[in-house]
Amino acid sequence: IAHNVEIDENTAIAACVGIAGSTTIGKKSNIVNKEFYGENIISCADSGFAAIGATESYGNGLTDLYVIKTNNIGEVMWHKTFGGVRDDKAFWGIQTADGGCAIGGYSRSNNNNIPNIYIVKTDDQGSSK
Repeated sequence: IAHNVEIDENTAIAACVGIAGSTTIGKKSNIVNKEFYGENIISCADSGFAAIGATESYGNGLTDLYVIKTNNIGEVMWHKTFGGVRDDKAFWGIQTADGGCAIGGYSRSNNNNIPNIYIVKTDDQGSSK
């Protein structure tokens, strides 16, 4: 169960509690160049984690939905952005039976900057389906 996500220009920290007790994963990451707004962390069947939120560093627009997948010791396995030319952000995610993720949030990239529900389904490597 995720308790906290703190990500700044150089560091990604996930503090999680597992069934057997408290686990903290701290990992310095070179993939975060500007801003990552962490909203949620999900535990994955491979014992890794997926951090979900938005970024201003990568992608197509002002902010884009951003997913960072790590292994069980916090090493980044992949990271992906999704979105259009305006503001897109994720708030929740679940792992799906095929090892991918279903990620939900909002997008302002359509309809004259009016927020719309935005759902992305990925495979186990982060590619959208």
